[in-house]
Amino acid sequence: LRVMLSDEAFSKMDESRSRAVLRFLSQNMGLQLIVAMPTSKSGAIKPEFDKEYTFSKLQAQADGQTVYLSEVQEKDFKRDAMAQLWTDHAQAAREQARQAFEAQK
Repeated sequence: LRVMLSDEAFSKMDESRSRAVLRFLSQNMGLQLIVAMPTSKSGAIKPEFDKEYTFSKLQAQADGQTVYLSEVQEKDFKRDAMAQLWTDHAQAAREQARQAFEAQK
């Protein structure tokens, strides 16, 4: 069993560097990666993973008492489809930037 558990390890890295490190750890070193991070920071590296668990904790009132509700969601990723979406998005962003640059000439 080769597992690496990380809590927000990629919060200070840019997208391409984070993805390269994740690929190296999983493909070259053969590690199973478990990474904890806020949902807002996870989008750029999702294509490197097969599964996502999302945890939420909500505060509510019931019978005059404060209670806490916990919710867990499990998602299985289709890596090929996600990779294609990211590639399409990157191409669209590059084309938009190219057009904006040319419009300034």
